[in-house]
Amino acid sequence: MSANLKKFDEMRLAMINSQLRPNSVDEPRLLLALDAVKREDFVPEGRRATAYADAMIPLGEGRFINSPLVTARLIAALNLRAGERVLIAGDHSGYAAAVVNQLAEAVPADHASGGNYDALLIDGAVAEIPAALVKQLRDGARVAAGMLDGRVTRLAQGIKRADAVRLVAFGDADIAILTDTVPVPVFSF
Repeated sequence: MSANLKKFDEMRLAMINSQLRPNSVDEPRLLLALDAVKREDFVPEGRRATAYADAMIPLGEGRFINSPLVTARLIAALNLRAGERVLIAGDHSGYAAAVVNQLAEAVPADHASGGNYDALLIDGAVAEIPAALVKQLRDGARVAAGMLDGRVTRLAQGIKRADAVRLVAFGDADIAILTDTVPVPVFSF
């Protein structure tokens, strides 16, 4: 094993033990999934040394990969089971989908077909869940997303009932705002 690979393995373990576990991300299947996915493969070459830092990493063109803790907490909120189909939006790097694929079947929103998804993961903050995504969920589907609350971003979860999803915040977080999905709020007098 090369020194770089060993270094990344050590950083991944440190992420799990010092960032995730102390923040109640402790479900064994999820921790195994997070350990199996090499986050350094999902960030730009020049940012690989910070792949496991507790911070968003710019990907270019105004896009980001969220911190490992944010993505892990959103995935944990879905309580995924094997065999479930999970619609994924806002995952600009592919990292969240790779982790979800260790637990269930991830389908990027731009490749979605057939609807009837069991869960929706939006790996970023939105003002509201886009109706086009809600339509693709089965009734009772679980949703986890970042939520814009004024100028603050929060982690939130909800369940689809009829044709709507009401999100309930479960924690504040610095999460990427999906400007390509929703307009960024602007302060005005």
